[in-house]
Amino acid sequence: MRGAAGNGGPYRDFTCLALVLLLGFVCFLEDPDDLSNLEPMRVGGPYPAVEYELKVQWDAQREILHSRIVILRDIETHPKNVRYDAAGQLEVERLFAEAFLDLHRQGR
Repeated sequence: MRGAAGNGGPYRDFTCLALVLLLGFVCFLEDPDDLSNLEPMRVGGPYPAVEYELKVQWDAQREILHSRIVILRDIETHPKNVRYDAAGQLEVERLFAEAFLDLHRQGR
């Protein structure tokens, strides 16, 4: 698969087996930890197809070597609830580091 760089550059070859793909999945407390059995449906609100997108991302981690969905739930945010605060950012970094190390330990 050729990257957008075309004739070279940092994205010239996406077949490198050493690349790691970690995707953050921001979810609510009531959302499940495992979406394997999710039957996506259109929902109300500004993102009616969000369940379809989440299901595709979840299933992709089985197909893409060195990939993992990182569940981001109940992370501390800035008072205006726009971004994570310092403590929340540290928690996100810890969760991503754990996922990376877990993939490394599994040799996946």
